[in-house]
Amino acid sequence: MSASTILSKYNVTIPYAREWIMQNVSTPRNIFDVAKDFGLSNTDLAEIVGGGFSAHNVRDFFSINGIESSPLDSAPISFPQPSRSVPRNTSIIDRDAAQQPQIRDLLKFNTNETGALSSEALAREVISRVGMDRYVDTFGPQRYLGAQDGIFSSADLGGISSLNGSTTTQATIENIQELFFGTVLEGFSKFDKAEFTALKQFTRDNYRAMIVESNDQVTNMFEEMVSNALMTPATEEHLSLADKQAYATAAGFYYVEIVGGSRPTDNMSLVDGVLFSLLPW
Repeated sequence: MSASTILSKYNVTIPYAREWIMQNVSTPRNIFDVAKDFGLSNTDLAEIVGGGFSAHNVRDFFSINGIESSPLDSAPISFPQPSRSVPRNTSIIDRDAAQQPQIRDLLKFNTNETGALSSEALAREVISRVGMDRYVDTFGPQRYLGAQDGIFSSADLGGISSLNGSTTTQATIENIQELFFGTVLEGFSKFDKAEFTALKQFTRDNYRAMIVESNDQVTNMFEEMVSNALMTPATEEHLSLADKQAYATAAGFYYVEIVGGSRPTDNMSLVDGVLFSLLPW
């Protein structure tokens, strides 16, 4: 539900709410209390303020004023029903990746049920940047092969015998985002800082060749680096919580931009999106 929809219940417009917030910047407790009474989240406040503000900026504003704003995000995200009028051909996992155990085994549900790395928290961050509509279009089940019957079978998941203790998975936005963020975090858990730094540097140095020129040789080198990093145990310090949160949010933002941006990449798989979230967007 958008901020404008929530405010309309109280006959309040976005411009009026924005003006009121600006007048109360010096009294952040007033903003927090009113937002809580109205049922507005940090994301909603960012939408009202506009000007490129994100939910992260709103949380920072409250934090530097000694206010813990997580209660504003305690309510679960309510996703609108995605349109099914335009079928998509995006896969959860492509067949080539399914043949590579180190890639296939990345596909996991997010085990972080609360906190900064929960799918709920990461989704809020991404939605605050891209908007609910594009998020739903990207993670809505109508986009993915195999979702027409309401479930993802083992075959739909590239032959994975079990996911989250079951051979089938309900085809819902919630489950797809759980798969995406769980797979992102599972991948990051395999990298130590040295490996991750090397991958980021490689993509910075070879961005044009990989994305603009579609140089298969360079792309294969990148995929081999990822594969080797995933197969070898991490021997140095893992990524910090802050790093994981930042990169997981960036991965979600990247995936929405590429897959949900109506660009000619609708056949990109979920795992492809996770791997290429390492690119320097």
